[in-house]
Amino acid sequence: EVEIKTLPCRIEQKTALAGLADFDRIWCVFVFHLNRGFGVSVRSPRDPCGDRGLFATRSPHRPGRIGLSCLRLTGIEGRVLHVLGCDILDHSPVLDIKPYVPYTDAFPEARTGWLEDRVPAEPDYYEGPET
Repeated sequence: EVEIKTLPCRIEQKTALAGLADFDRIWCVFVFHLNRGFGVSVRSPRDPCGDRGLFATRSPHRPGRIGLSCLRLTGIEGRVLHVLGCDILDHSPVLDIKPYVPYTDAFPEARTGWLEDRVPAEPDYYEGPET
């Protein structure tokens, strides 16, 4: 059995964090600031045999360059949010942060399109030394 580990990350925010520390997860809306273009079809690492339309994938190469990540919030110190599960590059501009609210943000019965039965629940992870 593989133990899944994620690297701790930090997001610096100027204000408006009061009450956020009471949530387990947050949505982070950010800019893919290093993207240099996109294609109308892409090959997903979860489906290397077929091309998919860009909007049927979670490719970071998007025309609007806007990213969305659901992160585990582990603490707040001053204006710094400590999170796990970060898939955002250093210095990416953060546009917005919202609390994750399970009764409005989770739809476990939702269909998963071409991913259905292809890949079991398989999070991306980092296997590294104990921190």
